[in-house]
Amino acid sequence: VDVRPREWYETGRQQRDETMLRRVLEHAFASRYGDDALFLLGELAWARADYDRAREFWSQILPGEELPGASGRLHYPDTTIDPSRVRARLILCTIAENNLTRARAELRTFEDAYPDARGTLAGRSGSLARLLADVLQDASSWRHPIEPASASTFAFNQRRNRVLPYSVDVGAVLWSVPLADAELNNPG
Repeated sequence: VDVRPREWYETGRQQRDETMLRRVLEHAFASRYGDDALFLLGELAWARADYDRAREFWSQILPGEELPGASGRLHYPDTTIDPSRVRARLILCTIAENNLTRARAELRTFEDAYPDARGTLAGRSGSLARLLADVLQDASSWRHPIEPASASTFAFNQRRNRVLPYSVDVGAVLWSVPLADAELNNPG
């Protein structure tokens, strides 16, 4: 049953081909390769600094991990991926987004849920909680890009999900055209 999804996944993994990995999700989401495709797509998104997208992929691996505005999103039904590896990456996304207060809270929850979890993060191996704590400590000194003062598109990005800490003056009316009264013809 999983012959084609396995071929798509292996090709995607070996060639780092997102199209093949997405094919697994589109045509065989619940196959035994669906969670692996989600994990690897998250890794590829992370590598290009697309933290929102990485979070989207990784959050679909764990049941109950909902993103704002993503209700109804499919979740992989029975993953074989260690949930601590996934949660650790979700915390990395929070750190990379410079939401350090949230990251600290997520790390406390992680330490309680996975005190003995071990793995590799940020090129280092060891206790995942310790590795995350080190990254979080380092993050306080990172220089994040300065946010633009004005948006080039509605809500700053294509997903239209940026919330600004201040109100936006949309300006005065630039033009208007009066509409003539018109009768609506109802053919039915």
